[in-house]
Amino acid sequence: MTVHITSLQALPAVRDYRISVAVMNCDPSIRYTVLVDTPEYNRFFEELGHTFGPIHYWRKRPQSLLGRIWYYFTGESSAGRELAQKIKTLETDIIQTQNLDYLGYYAIRYTDRPVVHDVSDFYSIFPADQGMPRRRPFSLWGQYVHRRRLWYEKFVFERADALIFNSPQMLEVAHELYDIRGETMVIPNAVPAADVPQQSLTKLSVLDGEYHLVFVGHINQPKLDRLCQVADQGLHIHLYTYQAANFRATLLRACAGHPYLHHHGTVPYRELLLQLTQYDYGLVLWYDGATARFFDASLPSKLFDYLASGVPVIVGSYKALADFVLSRNCGFVVHNVSEIKEKLAARFTVGGRKQYIMEYYVPDLIALYRRLA
Repeated sequence: MTVHITSLQALPAVRDYRISVAVMNCDPSIRYTVLVDTPEYNRFFEELGHTFGPIHYWRKRPQSLLGRIWYYFTGESSAGRELAQKIKTLETDIIQTQNLDYLGYYAIRYTDRPVVHDVSDFYSIFPADQGMPRRRPFSLWGQYVHRRRLWYEKFVFERADALIFNSPQMLEVAHELYDIRGETMVIPNAVPAADVPQQSLTKLSVLDGEYHLVFVGHINQPKLDRLCQVADQGLHIHLYTYQAANFRATLLRACAGHPYLHHHGTVPYRELLLQLTQYDYGLVLWYDGATARFFDASLPSKLFDYLASGVPVIVGSYKALADFVLSRNCGFVVHNVSEIKEKLAARFTVGGRKQYIMEYYVPDLIALYRRLA
């Protein structure tokens, strides 16, 4: 029996791509359609190879002040009816909402389809100020949005048919905070089998006798500051990043002015994983002052990108990361970046790569789809 999943997103979602591609590889009778909140869909992730289904749009985000007032305060029921009609037109069996809780709220309240909500950033414990740790307190509007998002999170966590988390620690936090009644499961940010590199490039360290470390993913000033601390020790740091447009010039200046920082921009996903094979270690350090509970609970996608490419990792001393790495001996944990250089000489292996591949984890999700459809 064919099961049609509508993936309801606000923005392109790398995690949704990973899960969906693996599911379809394991069970071709399951198909996905992407339904994006607004037509301003960012093509960036598509260009990097993260496309997995046809794309449709839910509603237009208004530009005028009156339109925005309607959108935020009085337009809920009309938006809900529009979503319900879209879901019906798409002949959806199950709605899978990605990360943002208002998507789950609308899907649960205004449609009659089962809703599986995938949690990635977990709003109530997420460090909303990570780009600007010293910013001023919330404005009145910010406080309103914050409280509304907390309410959405509670609504979805306690009413969704199922919830997916990216680590056991994140699931534990959710059970502490909410009265969860739906099914739950853990699916980490693993790599689809089709994207795993089938060959390896020559290690740069073999060519020049120096250590070459790599960082991938979103970058901002706090993360760059931490990476500079590592590079200042005479360790090459290779950056494959995406960032806010207004931060790009700062990033490029920093790399141009530092002999051990190397910026490679963004490359398509499969090419990225191949490029990773030439480095000695992958970095997951977060940044100085990263104390929010989220950091102890999350296993970011870059961790699996490195390991699936055969590259051991260096991680900060956060619970989910430390437990994962130490249990597999696939790298080492540091409490301070000053420890890195002295630990690099140790030998680590990533072990069996099956544990970093998404197809290893999705059979339980496929079984859930079958029960809900």
